[in-house]
Amino acid sequence: MFVRAELKRRAKEVLSRKYLKLFVACLLLYWLGNGIGNFKIFQINFNFSGPTAQWLDAMTITLFGKTYSGLSSLMTLFGPLVLMYTLLSAAVAALIRLIVLNPLSYGLMNYMKKASTDEENANDVFRCFNQWEDLKRVALTGFWRDLIVFLYSLLFVIPGIVKSYSYRFVPYLTEDEPDLDPQQILALSQEMTQGIKLDLFVLDLSFFLWYLLGAVTFNIGTYFIRPYINQTDAECYLEVRNQYYGGTHENWD
Repeated sequence: MFVRAELKRRAKEVLSRKYLKLFVACLLLYWLGNGIGNFKIFQINFNFSGPTAQWLDAMTITLFGKTYSGLSSLMTLFGPLVLMYTLLSAAVAALIRLIVLNPLSYGLMNYMKKASTDEENANDVFRCFNQWEDLKRVALTGFWRDLIVFLYSLLFVIPGIVKSYSYRFVPYLTEDEPDLDPQQILALSQEMTQGIKLDLFVLDLSFFLWYLLGAVTFNIGTYFIRPYINQTDAECYLEVRNQYYGGTHENWD
């Protein structure tokens, strides 16, 4: 159990000393978390605003001296290409997320965690890239986390949300528990969040008005409140970790 007001007080105290550095870190974290969804190698957009049955069949295209006409011919020509590039784009995006974006995101989250104790170092963001074994462990942890949450989401939205809260502390544990393998990290995060998932949800919900303020400013304000939200999350992990290893929570007996 944790007290939301106390976590936010600690976050504000850290931000009062290091807002600019944490603001930059949150900008990078936001980009890493949201930019992957827009990553594409190739994309074709069709805009059929008119009577398609009349003009699509009259369309022609010349490729290497050969002319194709009619919608069916065009789809025959481009259908396999669209499929190939779509699959290639998805594969490359997944690979980049696996070995670059997830490790960097985890590094940035741990940077904010260390800011609480004045131990942050920009080099720590890239630390897992120094050793292949570290990168492999972090990448596999992120892969299993994303995969399991995705599979639970197929059972309807709520199971996926619950599972995502179970793995809330995975990014922090990848650094704090270097001797654990991916499955052990997932299990530890699940154990640490036992009995407090609703508290974590309420903590997120307590920022609703801040998100609303960001929305009415065309999302510009969101960039400025992210350090507050992310630092509070880091403070939450530190508090729960202290309680977990101190044996002060009844669900961890």
